[in-house]
Amino acid sequence: MSNALNLVPSNVATLSSSAMLVNLTVTQWTARKLDKKVSIGIDIDNNTTTRSGNYNKNLLAGDSALSNLQKLGGAARSYHNSVTTPWSDMGPRLLPTSLFFQYKQEMAKFEKSYQQEVEAFLLDYPQKMAYAQYTLGDLYNHEDYPTLENIRGKFGLTISYMPLPESGDFRLDINNQGLQELRSQYEVMYNNSLSNAMQSVWDRLYDSLTRLSNGLRIEDGRRGIIVQSTFDGAKELCDLLTHLNIGQDTKLESMRQALESAMYGVDVKDVRDSDYQRTILKSAVDSILDKF
Repeated sequence: MSNALNLVPSNVATLSSSAMLVNLTVTQWTARKLDKKVSIGIDIDNNTTTRSGNYNKNLLAGDSALSNLQKLGGAARSYHNSVTTPWSDMGPRLLPTSLFFQYKQEMAKFEKSYQQEVEAFLLDYPQKMAYAQYTLGDLYNHEDYPTLENIRGKFGLTISYMPLPESGDFRLDINNQGLQELRSQYEVMYNNSLSNAMQSVWDRLYDSLTRLSNGLRIEDGRRGIIVQSTFDGAKELCDLLTHLNIGQDTKLESMRQALESAMYGVDVKDVRDSDYQRTILKSAVDSILDKF
């Protein structure tokens, strides 16, 4: 007998209209190669009785192009993580729809920059191989290097978007008890994912408040060090939390508003120059921390 089962918890419809899933994939040639001959030679030279280690060659030693691409990919990943929250253990993350156009615009910049860096790398690739022959000496092996046509496919920065499922209509040839078990498992998975997404937002707020409180402290006449990035990060988080609070947590919003109000009109110079301003802001920050 074929049965239809709606496996979606009641709050999916609301969440699916306020958030989507987004996946960022960054790929890059590592320019690393295991040299088995050298690895065996090291073991022989050191009289080991078994294979004790591996020697991995840096095929482009002394070249900074791949390092620059790694940094660019890392910056894209950092931004991606900053405006999204975890959804599953691996893969897609939850992006509020209110941030979609901002996210799309920023990631388009990363994609363009990454592709430009890749093209510049490919243009100089023959020269890089020639230089590697000089720097690696006897370790150089032409066969370690992909062809220009093949190496292009080793680089990529892509973003894919997926809607949160609005329907869980599974048509399965199992009995009602099996269908109910699927419903229970789906609801547990969904609620756990939502809980983890919100927990990551709470963690961000706690970490930001803790750094701010530590920087504002005055102990035995000695002031903590409050850096611009900590101060700016707290203010930016106030704006970001209006989007990331996908669970519409009223306590989180209340704490966000309290932090926003405490920092309104205050800049880092104020708290550096005035113990009074420093004490007032720290008191407000600590008051919010006490609610955790």
